[in-house]
Amino acid sequence: RAHFRMGMLLLLFLVAAVSGQYPHEFIPSASSTFLWVSKNGPINVTFLDGTNLAGFDGSDIVRVGGYTVISRFCMIQRLKSHDFDQSDGILGFGASEMIRSASLLKTLSSTSRPSWDIVQPPSFHPMPRVFSFTASQEAGELYLGGYDPASIVGEVQWHPMVGEQYGVNVTSVTFAGVELLNFKSAYDSTSSASIDSGRDEADLPTVMGVFDSGTTCTLLPNSTWGGLFTESPFLLLQKLFNQGHRSSLVVTMNGLQYAVDGCVDPFSESFILGDPWFRKHVIIHDVQDYDNRRIGLGVRDLAYPVGVANVEQPQKLSATRTLHEVALSREKLTYNIPVTLGTPPQSFNLIFDTGSYLLAVFSQPPAGSSPMVQGPVITAERSFSERLGPGNMDDNYEVQPLLFRPTGSAKGQMLGEVWLYLFNGALAALLVAAAVYARRARGRESQIVMVELYGAPLSV
Repeated sequence: RAHFRMGMLLLLFLVAAVSGQYPHEFIPSASSTFLWVSKNGPINVTFLDGTNLAGFDGSDIVRVGGYTVISRFCMIQRLKSHDFDQSDGILGFGASEMIRSASLLKTLSSTSRPSWDIVQPPSFHPMPRVFSFTASQEAGELYLGGYDPASIVGEVQWHPMVGEQYGVNVTSVTFAGVELLNFKSAYDSTSSASIDSGRDEADLPTVMGVFDSGTTCTLLPNSTWGGLFTESPFLLLQKLFNQGHRSSLVVTMNGLQYAVDGCVDPFSESFILGDPWFRKHVIIHDVQDYDNRRIGLGVRDLAYPVGVANVEQPQKLSATRTLHEVALSREKLTYNIPVTLGTPPQSFNLIFDTGSYLLAVFSQPPAGSSPMVQGPVITAERSFSERLGPGNMDDNYEVQPLLFRPTGSAKGQMLGEVWLYLFNGALAALLVAAAVYARRARGRESQIVMVELYGAPLSV
């Protein structure tokens, strides 16, 4: 009986969790300024980690950090990812000069978007196309239009931005004094790796490191990158780690060295500078002059109160730090930014992501729309994360709905939702039990798939 009671308590807890406050849904019919943009068909986007979402294209008033703009956004109808269990959508801050780019950053910094038939009111003052992001162990902070000088110790070190992302040229990555980027002295100039990497002014081989606030760890290439390297950088790191070596990861950009700790994950043919970099530095993304884009790194002052709201600085936004368990002993980190949509304003907390362009919010379907069923959907402009991401990138890529919405009478719908919550709770209980069993069975003998670095103290 004790086991039965414990099982029932666990089930009730899981049911409560499933039926919790997230996500909040945007209600189109409750906004007097909402427009449904249906001419382009549904939107379908896949991100770096394989997360896929689909939804309708809408337009409304968006308010973020003291700035108010009319903008297009994705009304999420299908999403298969637990990363959004504690958020209402995604706030992509990638930069793009494409005419029909979904970049909110472009909308915030422009008086009009002609391809969208959007003209901001005369009272609108465009945001300078620069922003910064930093984080601590407790919170994150997004600063629109610049950065807070009080958050930085010493001077900002600037690097030319390369590629179409927030990338910089990296010439070296060492661990315990051992070089991990062993470039081949000569390699096929037609390979995709050499095209993406290029060479710097000193004719040294380079690889592009991309800053991405939506990535939990530093992602190190786990292959030879089409022949760019003589061996996998991550496998070499793992070998040194298993031999007992402990050190910071030392990365050289344009002759300047940066030592960073934290988790390191393998990723096929990409070098992603994720959350450990944002926790040690204030990362400034300056795309005011698109032909002279640059990334600034300033060491964060440990005494600086990250994420503390200030009415005198509305451009400073606090980001809620959230951890999601995605596997046994593994977690994924996200930061939520407060945003409002519509008239009157509807409030949402959106995952901040510099690795994508899209503004997307869970939403009720617009009036007159057909239910989104399984079938081909039109792919919108792809973010760099999608282009780098693994798996099927076909335009007809299908996803299963995360939330099933019962139809029919109100009573039938209510009963359907009750059964849905019970079913989800029972399923979650089975998954928890399976996870506990697997954790015990695995013990401590499994192969390391993530390396946690502890060298010089990380500024958290």
